[in-house]
Amino acid sequence: MSFTQRTARVTEWTEDPDPRVRRLVSEGTRPRLPWAGHLRLPVEPVLAILGHLRADPAETVRRSVANYLNDLAKEYDEQVVDLLGTGFAEDVPETTWIVRHALRNHLKRGDPRVMTLFGYAAPQLSATLTARPDRVRIGDGPSAFRFTSAPGRRRAPGRARQASPGPTVRRSDPRQWARSATA
Repeated sequence: MSFTQRTARVTEWTEDPDPRVRRLVSEGTRPRLPWAGHLRLPVEPVLAILGHLRADPAETVRRSVANYLNDLAKEYDEQVVDLLGTGFAEDVPETTWIVRHALRNHLKRGDPRVMTLFGYAAPQLSATLTARPDRVRIGDGPSAFRFTSAPGRRRAPGRARQASPGPTVRRSDPRQWARSATA
């Protein structure tokens, strides 16, 4: 049996009434299972199969598809991000969760392409450090430091929630730190 024939058979299984069979389609072709070796399959037919399962009524099948796409994104980053960014979740509410779960590692890394998909603006950080006096020597008298940072993530314009201003930390004479720590 050729690869094309096998792919056609597996694609038929995506319409099986039993969710366990449909989940088998996803799990059985996953490239990176924790308990199995790495499976090398051409990505285009696999993405077509996952397209059939993206709006499956069973949550276990949708979760499997999301994990599969997360695995694929580790090797085929561009293709998976492009697929999920261009209509994979259109008109199907269940697929919104799949896209977020499949791109969770990209979100954690702050990947700008993925951040914009979810309505976040590009990460920005600005910081200011001020010291008084301008030159500080060890053993000199009291000194003051002020560090101010702006938030690193902001939602894109039009979103309801806005990020709060960054923290401000003030420090003065190190001897006062020691006194307040022992008090």
